[in-house]
Amino acid sequence: MWCSQRSQTSFTPHVIMRNSALLPFLLLLAAAASSAVPPHSLARLGAWPCPSEEEVAPCTCYADDDLNLFVDCQNLPDLATLTGLFLKPFQFKKFFRLQVSDSKFDGETLTADVFNGFTFREVIMFNNNLKAVDTEAFSASINDLTIFEFSDPDTVFTIDVLIDFVELRELVLAVDCSSIKNLASDSLISVTIRCSNNITLAVNSLNLTALTTLHLRKSHLTSVGTGNFWQSPLLQTLTLNENLIKTFDSDALNFTSLLELDLSGNLLTEMPNISGMQSGGEVNIGCNVHLKQLSQINTQPLLDNNVKIVATNVSLACDCDLQWLLGENDTDMLLTHAIEVDIDCLEDDNYSTIRDILKNFC
Repeated sequence: MWCSQRSQTSFTPHVIMRNSALLPFLLLLAAAASSAVPPHSLARLGAWPCPSEEEVAPCTCYADDDLNLFVDCQNLPDLATLTGLFLKPFQFKKFFRLQVSDSKFDGETLTADVFNGFTFREVIMFNNNLKAVDTEAFSASINDLTIFEFSDPDTVFTIDVLIDFVELRELVLAVDCSSIKNLASDSLISVTIRCSNNITLAVNSLNLTALTTLHLRKSHLTSVGTGNFWQSPLLQTLTLNENLIKTFDSDALNFTSLLELDLSGNLLTEMPNISGMQSGGEVNIGCNVHLKQLSQINTQPLLDNNVKIVATNVSLACDCDLQWLLGENDTDMLLTHAIEVDIDCLEDDNYSTIRDILKNFC
């Protein structure tokens, strides 16, 4: 069983214009991609209110039956070409969706001047080799933007770019984060962030009151401070797997009603304190090869609340901390019955011998 099986859900951007090769790591981002307009409704390539196909080339423009505009740009040679698009004779300055991918914006910064006052409901940009994104780049769309997906691992991107976007529902970032801080929103429901550099999630960095799903998988996270999740009472799924986390602050994993928590593939040495899990929920601590003890004080409350603990590829040390899991006999022991986890000294499934030795020495 792969430790991070749940977090391998493929993320597919809202590609509806033309087929394109996606970045490999985009396929690993776990975000539920949903489109407000199904592909079959986009049957009018270059039709009014789009300009002619020749005028918008090398981009393409589509319009649906409600006159929503969808513009797709691929393999642009430079940022000036994208800037030129917004000087074309569009009938409206509102796009439903702008998608820009696989372009050569080497060393350039995306600014608000590029968009010439045009606004967007959805923005999807990936693999464009931008140097940075200016904090005001999408400011014209502050009251319109609902979905923002941006992937360029070497692009410097600060959360300030998205401050005060009142309609933003879904955020997907794979960038040079520098930090994740001061991300506050009453509208965000789903957030996926994948950072290309080592970062910390400092105390009280997140204030996302409507959030239900947060994916921070493989984000080079080294630590997680307190106060980041309790302000998200609707949070159901949190993935922190495949990071560099050795330990958590005592109240860092304090939730209201979490259903799924993935901590697999980190550098944990002990079971963290986790509170606020739903009955019937699941905590994945698999593939933490340095995790050798499951303390009773932090693990027992989860088991008592019928929370499943997945510990694939974890092997516990044969020390006194193992006693409570072994119980009084093989029938009543929590090990294998409540938590499926290996132990270092087990031979031929002989738990009785280990139990007797620990009773004598602990």
